[in-house]
Amino acid sequence: MNTGVQLSRVYMIVLFFFSACSVPPPTIEEPNSEDSFLVIGSVVVEDDFYTNNSGVYIKNVEVAILAEIEENGQTLTRGFWTKTDDNGYFYLANVPPGKYALTGVRVFLDTQRWLTISNPLNSSNDNFEINPNDHISFTGNYFDIQPEGRVVNLQNNYFSIDTQSRGYGDVKYIRRNEIRGMRLINGLNLDLIPVEKYFIRQFSGSSWADIIRESR
Repeated sequence: MNTGVQLSRVYMIVLFFFSACSVPPPTIEEPNSEDSFLVIGSVVVEDDFYTNNSGVYIKNVEVAILAEIEENGQTLTRGFWTKTDDNGYFYLANVPPGKYALTGVRVFLDTQRWLTISNPLNSSNDNFEINPNDHISFTGNYFDIQPEGRVVNLQNNYFSIDTQSRGYGDVKYIRRNEIRGMRLINGLNLDLIPVEKYFIRQFSGSSWADIIRESR
C-alpha cells in the first residue's frame, strides 16, 4: 500500500473520530411572539439518609412550575413540567405572560421509586415537604418572584433531605441568586452562578439572550 493511501485512511479515521465525538451546541426554542415569556432557574437535590442510597441529583431532575395566566379574560392556573440539564439549570421558553413559581421537583430513583418534593404555594408560610407519592398538584396562588420584562428568574434552588426529613417530611430549602462553595455529601463543592449569566453563556446566539440582558 502506498503512503498516499495510508495517509488518506488515517485522515478519514481521524475525521470520523472527531465527527462522532463532537457535541452539538445546546439549543433553545426562539421567541415565537413579542408576548411570550421565558422562565429560568436551577435545581439541586441532596438526599442524605432519606433513602437507602444517599446521593446528589443535578441532571434530569423533573421540575414542576406553577403559573397564573390570563386567558380569554379569565385568570387561570396552569402547570408546566421541564427538566434540568447536565449542570442543574432548567428553562421554559414561549410560555404565556403571567406569574410563575417553583412548586415541586421529582427524581426517579434506581429503586423504582420517585423522590418527590412539593410546596402547595398557598401562602408565604408554606414549606417544601416530601411527597409520599409522585403526584404534584398545581393549585397554589402564591407567587413571590415578579417577572422582569419577559423573563421570570426562579434563581438557584437547593433542597436537602436528612434524618429529620425521614421522620417529619421537612426539607431544607435555600433559594439564592448565587451559591458558592457549599459542601455536598459526595465531597464536592456546589457552585451555581446566577441563572441569567448561565443562560446568556449557553445560548449566546439566541434572541432570548438579548431579552435577558434587557431585563437585567
